[in-house]
Amino acid sequence: MNEHIALVKKWIADNDSVSHEELSDNATQAAKAAYAADWCASDPALSDKIFDDWDAAAEIAMLGAVGAPVAAARWIERYEKLTNER
Repeated sequence: MNEHIALVKKWIADNDSVSHEELSDNATQAAKAAYAADWCASDPALSDKIFDDWDAAAEIAMLGAVGAPVAAARWIERYEKLTNER
């Protein structure tokens, strides 16, 4: 499981288990990873897949950082269906 998504899932399960600082840092790191994954991929088909995965992770992390658990949960469900990850 993507570590950024896992942190947001932990926060959704128990809001006191993750600090706002951790959620903010998580969002920043996920956004950087999404950018790097897209920039580094040389195969267009692979690039789309990598970027889609990391873009979803970045969106989920950002929703956690702004305190939107319902929206984050919807993105997590979509991500897990698309990637077959739980």
